[in-house]
Amino acid sequence: MGRVLLLSLDGACREALSLMLPRMPALRKLIEKHGLHGLRSTVPPTTAPAWASIQTGMNPGKHGIIDFLSYSRADGRTSLVNSLAIRGRSMWEAITASGMRVITVNVPLSYPPARDRRRVTVGCMLSPKVSPDMVYPAEIYPVLRRNSYTILPGFIGRGIAVGLERFVDECIRVEESRFAVAEELMEAYDWDVAAVHNQCLDALQHCFYHLLLGGTEEEREELGRFYAAADRLIERLIRRAGRVSMLAVFSDHGFTLAERYINLNLWLKRRGYLKEKNSGLAYRLALLLRRMDVLRLRNLLLSRLFRNSLPFVKLRTELSLSRIDTHRSRAFIPVGATFGCIYLGGGSEAGLRERLKRELEGITDPASGRRVIARVYLREEVYRGEHAPGLPELVAEPAEGYAFGPQLLGEGRFIRAARHGTELSGAHAMQGVLVMNTKLIASEPELLDIAPSVLAALNLQVPEWMEGRVLQAR
Repeated sequence: MGRVLLLSLDGACREALSLMLPRMPALRKLIEKHGLHGLRSTVPPTTAPAWASIQTGMNPGKHGIIDFLSYSRADGRTSLVNSLAIRGRSMWEAITASGMRVITVNVPLSYPPARDRRRVTVGCMLSPKVSPDMVYPAEIYPVLRRNSYTILPGFIGRGIAVGLERFVDECIRVEESRFAVAEELMEAYDWDVAAVHNQCLDALQHCFYHLLLGGTEEEREELGRFYAAADRLIERLIRRAGRVSMLAVFSDHGFTLAERYINLNLWLKRRGYLKEKNSGLAYRLALLLRRMDVLRLRNLLLSRLFRNSLPFVKLRTELSLSRIDTHRSRAFIPVGATFGCIYLGGGSEAGLRERLKRELEGITDPASGRRVIARVYLREEVYRGEHAPGLPELVAEPAEGYAFGPQLLGEGRFIRAARHGTELSGAHAMQGVLVMNTKLIASEPELLDIAPSVLAALNLQVPEWMEGRVLQAR
């Protein structure tokens, strides 16, 4: 039995790595030796449900999470999820119950940290600020202070506001601090499993994916500085870990270019499925803010008001919900922007799901005639378990080149061109990546398979609640 090292790169994908691997010699060496595999994310491919599935080995129908926000059908309200929202047990509990020790740094949904004496935890982007509350045990907080630990470089659109060079510098500083903390903890504490999550890659690709694919050579070189820095940090941590029985470098989802944005709530409204309330002042201000694109003023303002994107996302979602008459609407999207998570009203007629699925999959872009929805999943096709009834009846996956924007109601086109340079150009996609230091015996790996594979590497029994498969030969 040996140690397990998990290194995650938020949003890493084949498309980006194919361009950046020349700047990443450590990762390139791992790929040449072990191969680069696709890794299917959750539906939708968002960090919160993805990491709930990574940690539990269960689908969202069992752990109950599909977004950073949870929507309650009972009262029509939303709440931010955290570690306490995960239903069921995690692999960390199974590992520490066996007497083994775990270190996690910035693993999503690890805040508030579990008070487990066999776990050393540095919380994640759900932490309101860097404070003793985000760590366990409290004695490790000085390690964060000593390394000038920062949770994130700021609001997700900050890169657009401050520019590419400055944002790359900020992202590198954040990840260097994060990995320095991880190294220090791995040196100071006994451990059997260590997991560290690089969050800044996601923010960088959201802001500048269009430059990664179609920018100038100078712009790609600037982006390449971050990938090269991430590679150096991976190499250092692998050396610090020494001999391990399982090494996995992976992503929680992939990325794609957002060329055109779709507002499905606006489409549902115009088709008569969604009923709207009268607009309030706050909602009109939110619509005005969406139109503030000149000189990147919107992102500059928001990056000053919000250090973390999640409080803003919650506020925007609540404003959107305030405009939807959920009692009279037959279909609406209350939370989420990665995929279209469509909930049906309580009195909806028989056959509505199937009709909506046909209509959604038939939507075409007036500008090109292309279909804009790749697939619409019925709830039972992707969610299994006791919490599935509370999840959306339909989930729409956008076609390549399309993304779902904030679902604010208003006038205008429900499909429009993305404004690269003033709003996010990168969107989440289903296919992430996996590099693992063993030959995989299971085809088409999924995030659900990570937890069983970790337990197998530690010679621990895979519990019955886990749905995933062991990827490596025993």
